[in-house]
Amino acid sequence: MTKTTKYTLTSIIALLSAITATPCLAQVEMESLQPAAVYDPGTQEPQAGGLTAQLWQGISAERATQVLQSISATPSSTTKTLLRSVLLTGGIPPQSTDTISHDLYTAARLQAILDLQEFSAFDYIVERANLDASNPAFIKIFTQKSLLNANTDKACEYSDMNTSERKAPYWAKLRAYCHVLRDELPAAELTSDLLERSNHKDKVFFTLLGNLTGSITKPPKTKSLKTPLHIAMAPQAFGDEKFDTKSLPPSLAVSVAKDTKQEDQSRLNALIRAAYILSTNDFIAIIQSFTADSAPNLDSLPKTWAPADWGHVYNALRASTDMEISATLSATLLTQADKLGILNPMAEILASDIAIIPSHLKAKANPVLFAKLAIRKNDIGALGALHQNLDTDNALRPRIALASDALGRGFMFAELGTDIETRLGAKDANTTDKARAIRDVYIANALGATLSDTAIDALLEATKLKGHAATAGQLLALQNAALNRQQAETLLRAADIIGKYNITGLRADTCAAILKALNDVGLSNIAGQLAAQDFLTKS
Repeated sequence: MTKTTKYTLTSIIALLSAITATPCLAQVEMESLQPAAVYDPGTQEPQAGGLTAQLWQGISAERATQVLQSISATPSSTTKTLLRSVLLTGGIPPQSTDTISHDLYTAARLQAILDLQEFSAFDYIVERANLDASNPAFIKIFTQKSLLNANTDKACEYSDMNTSERKAPYWAKLRAYCHVLRDELPAAELTSDLLERSNHKDKVFFTLLGNLTGSITKPPKTKSLKTPLHIAMAPQAFGDEKFDTKSLPPSLAVSVAKDTKQEDQSRLNALIRAAYILSTNDFIAIIQSFTADSAPNLDSLPKTWAPADWGHVYNALRASTDMEISATLSATLLTQADKLGILNPMAEILASDIAIIPSHLKAKANPVLFAKLAIRKNDIGALGALHQNLDTDNALRPRIALASDALGRGFMFAELGTDIETRLGAKDANTTDKARAIRDVYIANALGATLSDTAIDALLEATKLKGHAATAGQLLALQNAALNRQQAETLLRAADIIGKYNITGLRADTCAAILKALNDVGLSNIAGQLAAQDFLTKS
């Protein structure tokens, strides 16, 4: 070995020793992956209403779980839109210190998805995340899904698996039902008796179980069926008793709507209840099946449609080759659907028809309705085309212009505009018009518009605002989430405030606070869409 080689080897050995001793590499060797270092699967992309992959930035799994569990049990369509954006987006989950906290968050997320009746999304996320039903954190949510699917055998399997919580009321009630299914009536009655002795409150369950065991004849009211267990027990418990199809839970309504042996009116009621979870093909098949001996007169349809009216109008649309007639029929169907709260599913069914209707025919048939659909799609071009095809003195034109500005971020660093300023300063304006102008100022300012002296004076004078208002605590929590750039928590806090109301039902200052918070966390598209919906209303 030469002297040079010896020095080279010595240098290499010394260098390697120095490298392995560096704090940086020592830290890498000791670091272990935390449970949060995973990626939650989702079904919604940012361009389709979803959030960014960092949607849970800075929030703990425990806090995320708590917020998810606080959402209203009867959310409005506005609230559902916000919840879907959070729950269906894939991304980096909240920060968790251990596997348990992460699993509990995942279970809360899946429960919220079930509550929204997003069954396909639930199945997709469960499959992609490879969740294990035997995990104590997940066994209840898997059981809930099985009950909603009427897969009672699987639900009872989960009940048998869960030996650690047998005394908990949820599992005791399920076990009692499983005893009935297995013809173990004494065991079912004993379990029920123990529950009642413990003062457990669930009158509907005890009634349903009594119906099944024969100790009670009359079933509970349909509208009282709230939980997955109630829903699973109901068909057998009701027997020959008819459901009140106007108040059926959606998952029960599906089978009634598809059952051609049922009366058409009952099927229509069930269709309305199940509209958001029926497949497009099933929805169409049900409508097309509604027929009558004589076709209704399209020029004199009743205010409240019978099943045959739905079937006739839809089938007439399918047979139409005249674009103006198609526009009228589409608008007629959509108007009825909007009255019943099923505009979105009907719009999905008619999407191909709506897409080819010229703007001037949309403006003639029902401009408000087609403007609603354009806002739903964030389609500024469609709004602009409607605006151009309305008469210059049509009161809807300025409302559509405001909605377009909201969708296109036209208020950012801009003035309020002539329309709002004129209405604010009008001396002869009635109370309703004045209130609408003031509300417009709040919304425009939340979207970034600057206020004139006239606007500020008008706001200072408006001491009474109508609508649902957030509490001080709710507003503080919303603002804190926005300050920390937490998209998911901001949306959930907004959903908590809105609850059973829609955006138009909020007080102007509460509405503005939500829109500003959404803008602050980079969700200007959602803020703009909500603002556009509000702008479209006249009062």
